[in-house]
Amino acid sequence: MPIVKDKSLLSCWPDGFSRYYSVSQVIKAVFDKKPVDILDVGGDSKWMYLFLKDTGLNFNLRIVDTRAPDFVNPKVEYTKADFFKLDSEKFSAEAVINTDVLEHIPAELKLPFIDHCIRFSKSLTIFSAPQEDEDVSLSERTINSLTEAATGKQQRWLKEHFKFGKPDFQIIEKAIEKEGLPYIVLNTNSLENWLLSFAANFINQSVSPIPNMDELNRYYNANIGAVGDFAGKPYRKLFIVFKDPELYKRALPKIQSIFKPDSSKQFAFTNLVIKAMAEKALELKHQEQRVKELSLDLDKASETIRGYESRVEELSGELQDIRAKRWFRYINKLDSLLHRVRRIANRIAKPRQ
Repeated sequence: MPIVKDKSLLSCWPDGFSRYYSVSQVIKAVFDKKPVDILDVGGDSKWMYLFLKDTGLNFNLRIVDTRAPDFVNPKVEYTKADFFKLDSEKFSAEAVINTDVLEHIPAELKLPFIDHCIRFSKSLTIFSAPQEDEDVSLSERTINSLTEAATGKQQRWLKEHFKFGKPDFQIIEKAIEKEGLPYIVLNTNSLENWLLSFAANFINQSVSPIPNMDELNRYYNANIGAVGDFAGKPYRKLFIVFKDPELYKRALPKIQSIFKPDSSKQFAFTNLVIKAMAEKALELKHQEQRVKELSLDLDKASETIRGYESRVEELSGELQDIRAKRWFRYINKLDSLLHRVRRIANRIAKPRQ
């Protein structure tokens, strides 16, 4: 069975695909065919709606964010507001989700934000964010350094990760356990895969196009389970919090079956990406060599032109010297005299009428 019905979703960057696919699949596993009202806090992307729609869910999506959305969708109810100032009764929903918030708000707001989301939720709360971890931070610094070297600017989202800090999931777990609510933690976006695919997509977008980049993204996304997205050390984690213990018990086996760790195709993906980047490096090397050859040809042509220019200057100087000689002036006068003599001779030679 294909991962998604809408094949256009496969062109999403793996970083985003993993995030939206995971959240939508959890909601599908929990609610199945039951109508569900979803509140997406901080959801300014078109993708969440598209992934939810692809599952076949009967859903209503509302978005709350302090920023204007980057898309227009009449089927999505959008509210531009500060989430902390909203009425929990008016904006409560069966499922409250967020995929890009915890790493973009100050440290002192992270736990209050989590508490707020749980309070607004009637049944399910999902938090998705990269974890505070030494290897995760090293990977982000690597991508950020590449971005600065290529563009002169920091990667816009990673810049906020460094500024506000990523969430410490041990602290989050303790806060949820304090509420006495059942929860599930899922590992997503395998760190090795995240770094490799992000680097390749960065090169494709900001350095030089990789011809089959879309094909690579589609391969990863179409095989998201088998390429190891849910295996190994994660870049991002999902926290799924349930208000109802019975709902948790019913949903747990479904969620575990979807996110079962598998890395049977991880090496194949790694091989494809490294091969694509190596081929791009060879292409750039050939282009560099061609530029050097053209530069040498240009230097030779310039040298030849400079030689001609020098010879022209020499000849111009010689001509100036000749024109300054007395005999040259006499020749000019003699030429003028001969011209007059020829005119007179021609008139004499004409027969008289």
